[in-house]
Amino acid sequence: MSNVRCLGKLPREVVPGWLAAADACLVPLRKSEVFKTAVPSKMFEAMAASKPVILGVEGEAKEILEGARAGVALPPEDPVALAEAVLRLRHDPGLALELGSNGRRAAIEKYSRGKQARRYLDLLARLTSAPARVGCQSFSVDRTGN
Repeated sequence: MSNVRCLGKLPREVVPGWLAAADACLVPLRKSEVFKTAVPSKMFEAMAASKPVILGVEGEAKEILEGARAGVALPPEDPVALAEAVLRLRHDPGLALELGSNGRRAAIEKYSRGKQARRYLDLLARLTSAPARVGCQSFSVDRTGN
């Protein structure tokens, strides 16, 4: 297909240009239990660029994509489903635009680095201020050096 490009690893500084030129972005992962907890950063880059994501992975990334209504999730390693997803977006540009807009909104409102950093800091604050769990010993630290 002359209108599909698989670019491989790119220098970070050229990624925005390629994202701007894309009609949609493919994020495929192998079918593996390991990838069920993986959330590829390229998915968020595509969402932030207002591009619909075609995601071939199960698990957490799929839940995020579907929750944001930001693309088409399909089973990993399924070439027929991949072709159907590409054709669906090609034949329905309104849907592609809607999914891309939804992705951008989610990227800004929920998944920006600032929002993620705040959530992480809030989690750390809750964990460090929480009382000791059952089975854990409490202890005090002598800060006087005695």
